Amino acid sequence: MRVGEVMTDRPSTKGGVPVAAWLPPVIFAVITGALFRAFVFTDEMLYGGDTLSLGYAARSLYAEALSALGRVPRWAPHLLGGTPFIEALSGGDSLYPPSVLLLMLAPPHRALGWKLVLHIFLAGIFFYSWIRAVGGSRAAGLLGGVAYMLAPFLVGFIHPGHDGKIFVTALAPLMFWVTERHFRAPGWVSFSGVGLVVASIIYTTHFQMAYFLFGGVGMYAIFRSIQLGRGVDEVGFGSRPRAGALRLILFLAASVTGAAGAAWQLLPAAEYVTEYSRRTQMTSTTSGQVGRDWSSSFSMNPEEVASLIVPEFAGNFAGGGISWATGTYWGRNGFKDNHEYAGLVVILLAAVSFLGGPRRQLRLFLTGLGGLAVLFSLGAHTPIWGLFYKFVPGISLFRAPGMASFLFGFAVITLSALGLDRLITLASSGNAAELKRIQKLLSVSTAAIAVLGFLIVTGIFTEMWTTLVYPDIGERQRQVLGSHLPNIVRGCAIAMLLSAALTVIVWGLRNQRISLVAGVGLIVALAGVDAFRVDQPFVQTMDFYEWSRADANIRTLLERETDGEPYRLWSLARNDQDVSAAMHGIELAAGHHPNDLSRYRELIGMEGSGRAMNLANPNVRRTLNVKYILWPDLE
Repeated sequence: MRVGEVMTDRPSTKGGVPVAAWLPPVIFAVITGALFRAFVFTDEMLYGGDTLSLGYAARSLYAEALSALGRVPRWAPHLLGGTPFIEALSGGDSLYPPSVLLLMLAPPHRALGWKLVLHIFLAGIFFYSWIRAVGGSRAAGLLGGVAYMLAPFLVGFIHPGHDGKIFVTALAPLMFWVTERHFRAPGWVSFSGVGLVVASIIYTTHFQMAYFLFGGVGMYAIFRSIQLGRGVDEVGFGSRPRAGALRLILFLAASVTGAAGAAWQLLPAAEYVTEYSRRTQMTSTTSGQVGRDWSSSFSMNPEEVASLIVPEFAGNFAGGGISWATGTYWGRNGFKDNHEYAGLVVILLAAVSFLGGPRRQLRLFLTGLGGLAVLFSLGAHTPIWGLFYKFVPGISLFRAPGMASFLFGFAVITLSALGLDRLITLASSGNAAELKRIQKLLSVSTAAIAVLGFLIVTGIFTEMWTTLVYPDIGERQRQVLGSHLPNIVRGCAIAMLLSAALTVIVWGLRNQRISLVAGVGLIVALAGVDAFRVDQPFVQTMDFYEWSRADANIRTLLERETDGEPYRLWSLARNDQDVSAAMHGIELAAGHHPNDLSRYRELIGMEGSGRAMNLANPNVRRTLNVKYILWPDLE
């Protein structure tokens, strides 16, 4: 039994498009190699903002500790006076099996990149398997896998260095897949599968993304239990009435078992973050509007929602030599170096799925899940997030509700796969009338995008936007928008061409001008190109050896301190947030860590990403054994 087909006995050619079982993973591997070509075929390091600021230093020190101690260390001494290793997540995903294995097999700077490459590839495999589990054809699974693994809402996390978000997003279709398998054929295998995936997601240590994923999967589990309880099974394998409640209970038990399997990581981290971490200064001391504002910060905004259709619209700071992503962000957040775009082609195919076809209840559920994810991601811009903030436990502990937007992408791409199967069914049966309806829908979308482009070129649209949608736009954002308009117009033109190309393909299928196999191949390629072009700013490489080379100051310290006596360095570089000395084994009195000890911060007088004001006091420095002060070069 092949991967991805354990959930269905439907023949792979049912829709008239034969796809060999070996073809999807080969295509996913080729796409992965093309996307990461600058990393895979060189000795360079994948660029990631958080990787440079802390990620590499933390993983490098962890790899050294594993080699020296032969076990996971208890304490990480190099930053901010030291932090508990497990409790403070000082090594990030230090217990996540793929990360540990890669750190043992490759140098840290390469391991950091290879684990992202691996998860992008696995995202395609897992999504293909999920589509097959809900009764989709191999062709639909191929489309879904290509679209998901290339989706900018996944690949876009590479540039900021948010590897935990990549892990959880890549594991999302696997979590939905094992959940569906449990409701389809409960047993010890499915029970174990749910538990293992839950544990793996927790070990990624991105608990906020895990929280959102578990919430979405929990909704799906309830949906499936209701279906089975009513004796309804849209996939067509049959079920016993009123079996849903028991399977839901078993699903919850499997999830709890999985969480228990990750308790070594989960429980110490939960206690630490609520009692000892710097985060207690915000989550415990803020209340009322201040706490609400903090929790809703870095939400999506209307400009970023518009970028779900025209990805260039809100701009970006990722750069990479791509004009639309270089200093062009004019939205309401302080900066933007990732993207929530799922793909225009998949959105259009998702709409196609609603023009008849099976699995209506599943389509409605996915629409609700995706819509809820977007409304929640908008934070305080809509009342939906406020209801969750007020009534759902745990929401007030997090900020950046925009992280939940990956569930929108997951839902849309699933619907797009169902939409492709609808096209295949209609073309196979020669239903020209229904294909004409789809062609009309796509023609209307093409015309609408063309009108949007015209309104932007004439200045009407931007004037309406800044008057009605964004009336408090600042002068700087207004200037950025003005200079960014050519990129937006170009984006509209590309969107129009993508929609027009999809329309032409459907026209060709309706009039039998192209074969069904060719049409499906073109649609998959179109979806891939749509996402691949947006991914380019977010996949950058750099010379690791040049970046990590010790400067003259660090070399002097290393030459002086050869007797092994402990000491600390106070580096004034980067507003006291510098961690570069830690890469060379030097312990820092200050530095940067997202989860350091709150009491230590109070001692050195550091708030947020500000300076350690109390380190100016010689008594404090003496207490902390600060032997050297490093004055920064001109910054």
